[in-house]
Amino acid sequence: MAKGSRGGKTAPKKLAVKERRAKAYRLRIDGSMTYPQIAKALGISVGMAHKDVMTGLRATEQELAESGAEMRRIEAEALRGKLRRLMFLRDKLAADVDAGVVKAIGEDRKLIDTELRVRAAYGKLYGLDQPTRVELSVPVDLQTQIDQTLAEIQAGTGDPDALLELVAKLRAKL
Repeated sequence: MAKGSRGGKTAPKKLAVKERRAKAYRLRIDGSMTYPQIAKALGISVGMAHKDVMTGLRATEQELAESGAEMRRIEAEALRGKLRRLMFLRDKLAADVDAGVVKAIGEDRKLIDTELRVRAAYGKLYGLDQPTRVELSVPVDLQTQIDQTLAEIQAGTGDPDALLELVAKLRAKL
């Protein structure tokens, strides 16, 4: 068989490695075995046992990420369908009102409320409603003064009121 062709000696080795990794992962997850116990059970080094388990964990994480992304895609498509239907109904209702067929005081309100709930679900699905992260930082000079005052207080030579003044300064800057 030519070098690099399928079915050579490397195929059984790769298969054996995959099987060993799967066993190591199952022993760690299902049996709660330690890495030395896994190594002994499989006849490999502790480092190799760790590597095999970590490979299994990465594969599991990848599968979960992919299935989560697929679930989000399906849910988003369902929400988009609902939103299209609501928008169609809203437009139809507006046309009926314009034609004098219906007086849509309550119906229009229901459609708008439903549309807002669907849009909120869509935003939640994609994390659009997540709070904005805010970084608070203490100016370096003020932090230095606070650290010095704390050190003086711990040494018994500092004035606690001075620390309170620094904290008030800090609050004013934030």
